[in-house]
Amino acid sequence: MKRENPKSQFQAIGKYETKETRFPAIRRWIRSHGMTVTQFASAVGVSSAAIYYMLSGTNEPSLRIVRGVLTVTGMTFEEAFREAGQ
Repeated sequence: MKRENPKSQFQAIGKYETKETRFPAIRRWIRSHGMTVTQFASAVGVSSAAIYYMLSGTNEPSLRIVRGVLTVTGMTFEEAFREAGQ
């Protein structure tokens, strides 16, 4: 049985990879500003894992992350945290 390459299903985000991005506007902002997830997380004041888990939908963003993302990006809550498909 031929095994599918698991990386073909993923989108790269910085040094992390995720199947889907829950908040595509944030992912687009990170890419358009030439940042990695690690650099973005540092600007927000949290770990890169916290941002990765938020973008992948594994964890809900904490108030600290929400505030940091809005401050760094300059987006409104509705712009930044609109989920994929909405």
